Amino acid sequence: MEQWTRALRLPEPFCDKSRELPDGSYVGLVEAARGSLGHWMAVRDGKIERFQIIAPTTWNFSPRDSFDVGGSAGAGAGRH
Repeated sequence: MEQWTRALRLPEPFCDKSRELPDGSYVGLVEAARGSLGHWMAVRDGKIERFQIIAPTTWNFSPRDSFDVGGSAGAGAGRH
């Protein structure tokens, strides 16, 4: 970490300028600390037509198991 910090050049830009994306569908997936994170986007005529984020909390609390019980928050609920 110390080497990385020393390699920083503060007057230099730290990110690239964005560019216009061509029409199409885009997906970004990453494994975050609490679980999977997904971004879905559709671009048309240079504008965002649709954008959706599914955060780890959504995955953790929404899926249903074979007993139709929602994620970890519902563990044990509704079982016979």
